[in-house]
Amino acid sequence: MLFRLRVIVVLGWLLIDLGSTAYAVVTSPQQTPIYRTSENLHQSTNLGETLQGLRSNPSHDQGVETIQSNLPKSKFLNEGIELVQSSTPDNLQSNSPQGRYIAQNENTAVEGTGGSEDLSQEGEEFGEDLEDEFAAKDKKDVWDPLSGYNRFMTSFNDKVFLWLLDPVARGYRFIIPEFVRKGVGNFFHNLLFPLRFVNNLLQVKFKGAGVELARFTLNTTVGILGLWDPARVWFDLEPYEEDFGQTLGYWGVGAGPHIVLPFLGPSNLRDAISTIPDYYLDPKRFVDPYEKELAVRVYEEVNDTSLHIGEYQNIKKDALDQYTFFRDSYEQYRIQQIKE
Repeated sequence: MLFRLRVIVVLGWLLIDLGSTAYAVVTSPQQTPIYRTSENLHQSTNLGETLQGLRSNPSHDQGVETIQSNLPKSKFLNEGIELVQSSTPDNLQSNSPQGRYIAQNENTAVEGTGGSEDLSQEGEEFGEDLEDEFAAKDKKDVWDPLSGYNRFMTSFNDKVFLWLLDPVARGYRFIIPEFVRKGVGNFFHNLLFPLRFVNNLLQVKFKGAGVELARFTLNTTVGILGLWDPARVWFDLEPYEEDFGQTLGYWGVGAGPHIVLPFLGPSNLRDAISTIPDYYLDPKRFVDPYEKELAVRVYEEVNDTSLHIGEYQNIKKDALDQYTFFRDSYEQYRIQQIKE
């Protein structure tokens, strides 16, 4: 009986204490939140001010959680949040082995055993890095006068892939073992040696041309007509992928308007015209009659798709606008290829 009475007294005391604490929080003046939303944190470069406010705000942990939940994943953001979390009042003691923190007006200086850093400068660097990640600098708009047609053709190609090519490739993958499909892919890649070799020469990339010649010789002989890739496995010789579109871009020819080709996907005027000389450098064109050549090309595409099942869906699932996403990705990819 006495034990129960003691338990009741302790529980009553806890309830009173919790009630008084809740009342004090509710009736206390509301403080302006120091944490920032994704929008105004993106505009802020004074991290010292943010850290100082967070240390004076009793809702420090809540602020950090809000920042984490309101902003996208970012390596710069994670570094900033780790810095915020390390700036809790427990770490700000003057006798801390990590050093002492001194508040100076809106900026906070950090003095440690290894020297001192001005957090306002740190904040500016953090803000600049974050801005680089959110907005691409010096980004040129893609010339797209055919956007209406391009959107229609993007939708058409998407349905052809999802309703025809992808199901066929999945069935083919179910029947044919992976090592066979990889061997077929190696064979078709080795077959395109003339395309890569000639365009490396046209771009005065003699090293690339030499590597391509060595790869073709080794893979065609030891690799049994290219079914295996000993040049890569034994000697780490990677292919130098070049085409006539890259050659024109290398010599300064502009991309021209963006064009989506039926079945082939995103392109531009320069690359679309370049498919003509690329076609004549492709040994598959010697397959006769044309119907058999077309069948060989379709089989090559099915085999290649079977080795990359699900990648297309993963790429496009997070795109807000599928057409502009593929358009911009393609143009940036081609620019990078030409630079390399």
